[in-house]
This record gives sequence, structure tokens and C-alpha cells, in this order.
Amino acid sequence: MPTVGTSRVRLLGSGLREAREQMSLRALATACGISAAQLSKFENGRKAPKPSQVSAILTALGVVDERRDALVAMAERSDEQEWLEVEAGPPPKTISRLIAFEREAVRAVDVACLVIPGWLQTPDYARGVLAAVRVPPAHIDSLALLRVGRAEVLTRDDPLDYVALIDETVLHRKVGSHQVMAKQLGHLLTMSDLPNVEIRILAGGQAHLGMEGPFLLLEFSKARPIVHLEHRRATVFLDRAEHVSDFTQVADILRAEAMSSEQSRELIAEQHARWENGDGSVLHQLA
Repeated sequence: MPTVGTSRVRLLGSGLREAREQMSLRALATACGISAAQLSKFENGRKAPKPSQVSAILTALGVVDERRDALVAMAERSDEQEWLEVEAGPPPKTISRLIAFEREAVRAVDVACLVIPGWLQTPDYARGVLAAVRVPPAHIDSLALLRVGRAEVLTRDDPLDYVALIDETVLHRKVGSHQVMAKQLGHLLTMSDLPNVEIRILAGGQAHLGMEGPFLLLEFSKARPIVHLEHRRATVFLDRAEHVSDFTQVADILRAEAMSSEQSRELIAEQHARWENGDGSVLHQLA
């Protein structure tokens, strides 16, 4: 059974572990007056530290920047299971928290009905998406590279198992130029060759559960699964069992309804050829 706490507790532990850097647990225990065993539980997300303990740890580590306020605030709300954050604008502060979860996950299901999932995007496609949703130009390049860089979880030495469920209309929607789309769909074909990556297409001509909105389901070896939802200014992490279970059921239904991996690959290849020929827009193909 999972033994790790809420998403806040787990991310708080990750933040404390990163802040410790080169100092040993024993040295930190001596400096802050908290046992090494207790510190280990905090860092592994198995126990929630009190705000005063987080403050003592960070003081001993010499952390006095904005990380301190963020981690102490996280400790003050560590018992809350659902986590909603609303941000003023890019670059999003919550991205580091999502990345921390992605690196720990062993399996992920990505439901994408509007754009190619972030882990499968090329740099030019990512830039096109960010430009289309009016991200300030000064942030586009850095956010695009960050988005593409997160895909390392699929190609690292111990890659996670990944299922991408993509609505067919996404293959037809032009982001950037025809050349950008051709390269993007070619990248999908390349990624589909990886043994840990499964790309399945949801037929765009019929209604399905995915129309409720995109989501990312992350599963872990020793912790409860988490669902990540994201909109223009809002980021949500769900870890309450009944809520995650609902999304898990939706993912299972969509996977059963989707085209097979082989059929999906054939469709992607056909659409890739259309984009290469300058003829792949949704208005032409699905009208």
C-alpha cells in the first residue's frame, strides 16, 4: 500500500531534499536539532513536518530566498489533499512541482484533445502552441525548451511507461506552418517506436469522454497516483482517492475506445504525408 502523504507533503519533501544538496542528513540533524531519521521521513514525503521544523531546517541550510517562504507555506497547508493554484501569468511557478512528480512517476496516461501532449512536442510545435495562446514573446523560447526537456522521462535509463490518448482532430489542427506540422507528426512516429510509449488515436468524428478536458494521470511505485489539470491560469493536483479513481476509469474507457497502436500509427503516417504535401488542415479533411 502507498505510504507517502498528500501531494503537498511529497513536494515539500522533495523541496527539502533539494535544499539540502551536499550536506549529509547527520550534519543537518546536528545543525537543526531534528533527528536524521525524522529528516529522512520528511524528505521522502512520509511525514509532514511542522512549519517551525521546516523553518529550522532551512535556517540550518542557509536558505533565505523565496524558496523558504514557499516551503514554509506548503507546510502550513500540508494536510490538504486537493491543491489548486491560480497564477498571475507565465512563467508558471507550479511547473517545478509538476516536474518533480513527473520524475518520480513510473507510469503516465495523457489525455489530449486540443494539442499534441507536451512530452511529445517538437520545439517548433511547442513555440507555436505558446504563441497561439498569447504567451508573452519574451517567455516563449524558454517555456518551449522546458516543455520539450521534460520529455527526458521517456528516454532516460529507467523510462516511465507512457500512454498518450490523442483526439484525431489534433493531427489536423495547424500549429505554426505545414512544415512544423509535418515535423511534429514525424516525431510522433519516432516516439511511437519506443517500447515504453503507446500512442493511441481517438476518432475525431464521434463524441467521447475526453471532451470533458485534457488531464495527466501519474502513477508511482510507492505513492498514491495524482491527476494534474491545467488551464490558462489555474493548476490543479488531485490526490483524493475517489477523485483519482474517477479519472482512472475515464482513462481506461478512452483507451478501450481508441484505435489500436498500429491503426493509430497508420493514421499518423497518412496525415504526416498530407502535411508534407501542404494539405493537412482540419477544415479541408473533416468538412
